[in-house]
Amino acid sequence: MLQNLLSNAIKYGRGRPIEVRVGADASRAWLSVKDQGMGIPPEGRARLFQRFERLASERHYGGLGLGLWIVKQIVDAMEGRILVESVPGQGSTFTVELPRHPA
Repeated sequence: MLQNLLSNAIKYGRGRPIEVRVGADASRAWLSVKDQGMGIPPEGRARLFQRFERLASERHYGGLGLGLWIVKQIVDAMEGRILVESVPGQGSTFTVELPRHPA
């Protein structure tokens, strides 16, 4: 998950700094990756986690459109959720939240 989120932040982040945060409380753990790149238009966010979905031109950015779909499958299998906050032209933040189970 982390590798894909970081890879996307680097690929679409326009060479600007990337912020990674991790945290936990009694019931959940989370990881967020924030870039300062192109951002995602609101109409594209609903399609982000679909298989083979490409919001940016393949000519400019390589890839098959499977990365975020795979991340979503893993998060779902772990009973978590993935959140996206984005402003076109300013960047995106992807946050993965996973439940913590007692040992």
